[in-house]
Amino acid sequence: MELFHYTDTHGLMGIINARALWATDINFLNDSDEFHAGIKTLTNFCKHQAQRTAESDDPVIRSTTNLYKILPGFIQENLTERDLYITSFSSQGDSLRQWMSYSPQNAGYCLVFDSEQLLIPSARANVLKLRCRVEDVDYGMGQFERLASPEVLIEDIKNKMEREGALEQLARTIANNLMFHCCAIKNVEFSDERETRLVIQSTMERDHQTRHRARSGVIIPYIEYPIEPSWIKKIIIGPNTNMPLARRGLADFLTKNALDPAIIEESVCSLRAF
Repeated sequence: MELFHYTDTHGLMGIINARALWATDINFLNDSDEFHAGIKTLTNFCKHQAQRTAESDDPVIRSTTNLYKILPGFIQENLTERDLYITSFSSQGDSLRQWMSYSPQNAGYCLVFDSEQLLIPSARANVLKLRCRVEDVDYGMGQFERLASPEVLIEDIKNKMEREGALEQLARTIANNLMFHCCAIKNVEFSDERETRLVIQSTMERDHQTRHRARSGVIIPYIEYPIEPSWIKKIIIGPNTNMPLARRGLADFLTKNALDPAIIEESVCSLRAF
């Protein structure tokens, strides 16, 4: 699947020069409530499932009650012990909405990646000791049923209920998976973005290298997620009043960085910015 990363001139040059994407600490995203709203929704989901399963006539379903009771604790442990970072993409290429929202006038670019390659660790990524996952953003907050309802988990639960400590192990695994999804929940008003995220989770030891940048008077933590230039399948130049010159400059920059200028495309959006 192709994923589209919208940025500006400095972002494009930085990604190619450093051979890395910037992934921002999730607590410093533009929407200050989205991650915490996801955690709250997940906690309420677990409480509801604990009550529902406790009242079930099915003894196997009823036996999952303890799982939902201990899940919030493991989720809180993840919140306390791990760092989470986000790099955003869209599933929409050459999108007028994206150009207007995330690229400045006459300075927008869109890098096109293959989603599977983003999860292939390069030699530099191996030393980061990070776990990564590509998650489609959930705008309806309804995916918890698909991921963690007792009907979905029932086979795993039945296989592990009789083994000592297995339920705790299962809860920890489920909590880790749900944490990734909590990082990809936004209000339905943003659904036209069709966002997909590269979610990066640190180890408990947090022994990765953090960098910092400044924006609007705030110091923002981020990490560099290494990529290979060959992962860039296309580069779309956004609406530009001087498209021939923008194309010529980009082609020269790509050539100097051992990338084929043939990957350049031009936006077909007719947005005019003076």
